[in-house]
Amino acid sequence: MQLVRLALVFALLGAATFTSAAVEQRTTAKEAVFAEAMPGPVYLPPVWLARALSLGHPTLAADYYWMGALQYFGRPLNVLVYYKDLHRYIDLVNALDPDFHYAYHFGGVSVPWNKGNWQWQNVPASNAILERGLARFPDDWFMWMQLGFNRGILETDYEGAADAYRHGAAAPGSPSWLSGLVTRLLATTGSVDAAQAYAEEVLAHSKDPRLKKNMRFRLRQLQSEKNRDRIENAITAYRKVHGVPPEKVADLVHAGLLPAVPKDPLGGTYEILHGHAYVTSLRQGRLRVFREKP
Repeated sequence: MQLVRLALVFALLGAATFTSAAVEQRTTAKEAVFAEAMPGPVYLPPVWLARALSLGHPTLAADYYWMGALQYFGRPLNVLVYYKDLHRYIDLVNALDPDFHYAYHFGGVSVPWNKGNWQWQNVPASNAILERGLARFPDDWFMWMQLGFNRGILETDYEGAADAYRHGAAAPGSPSWLSGLVTRLLATTGSVDAAQAYAEEVLAHSKDPRLKKNMRFRLRQLQSEKNRDRIENAITAYRKVHGVPPEKVADLVHAGLLPAVPKDPLGGTYEILHGHAYVTSLRQGRLRVFREKP
């Protein structure tokens, strides 16, 4: 019986050793295949050479490199390097043919790549493509919109994003909701006065009934935001004097920190919860940009 147990132990050890060796061999083989499959360097000529080689037909050469860009983007393995060379193709295409309008669109949208956990790659390259495209086609609202998205969502330049959306909203054929994004971004930066001024400007000049209705509502939202900020500032001053926050907004009036309890233009009421200003009409969320959390 003892011999049988020893034999079984040795058999199990042998099987474990064999399995470990097999797994290690497969892992090594997998790593070798992965290393071999990794995309190599992309060789593209400088613009002057590509133009010289086109023999006087730069737009034809642009089409050739455009096909190269599509093939590069269509190769799944290039995701391993986050399509880091795609912008080089687009840069070359538009250098050879500055009027290749769609290339700016494609590059602006496709060059940024999320490698996971909201870590975006190649965003500055995408911004450069869009900025060159807008220098050529300043009334292209789509490129302004994508530039605003890059700046405000993929980066955190909310003022730059608001400026891009402002240009996009003024471009022919732009969707009416772009104006709402301008005010939201300005409110996110704390520039509520600037957001109100923009909304009033849109309201005064727009002939779109839906847009005018949206801007009237946005002005009420902005006033509610401004009232809440005033209460929040008064809470901070109250805490400095008394060491604790007030229990209700009326306490701020009694302390001389507010002339009166503000009236919410959206029909809600202002309260103090956990030491901060709260308005019941904004329980669906304040006028802020909400970004993906990594």
